[in-house]
Amino acid sequence: MTTASTQQQLTQGATRLRRVVTGNGIFCISSGLVVALGAAPVAEFLGVASAASVFLIVGIGLIGYGAVVAWWANRTPFDRRLAWLATALDIAWVAGSLALILFNPFSFTANGRVAILLLAVIVAGFAVLQLTGLRQRSA
Repeated sequence: MTTASTQQQLTQGATRLRRVVTGNGIFCISSGLVVALGAAPVAEFLGVASAASVFLIVGIGLIGYGAVVAWWANRTPFDRRLAWLATALDIAWVAGSLALILFNPFSFTANGRVAILLLAVIVAGFAVLQLTGLRQRSA
């Protein structure tokens, strides 16, 4: 493989990684808006109607986190530390979600547990795509 084609592959990999991390940020913002603006219905759907204020705070946190991730992902030059941080936090989110589903400390409804699982699968997808992009860039 020539140096030029290797450089082109690294550039394409960086662009892909930047897009995945940006998508992660946009997903966080979108999810945060749904959770913050619909805190009471979301809490009721999950079976913890009395915790609507907690969901408002979580939603606002997701909006802020997503905005920072999307902004940072589009800075030049791209900082790989962001992708590592976002990936680590995604893995932590998935682990926390699985713990909530397995131990069900808040008596979530069945639909609520399914929703938590679906969101965890999406977040895990971002983590896998980010890890793949990070590995390609270091190869």
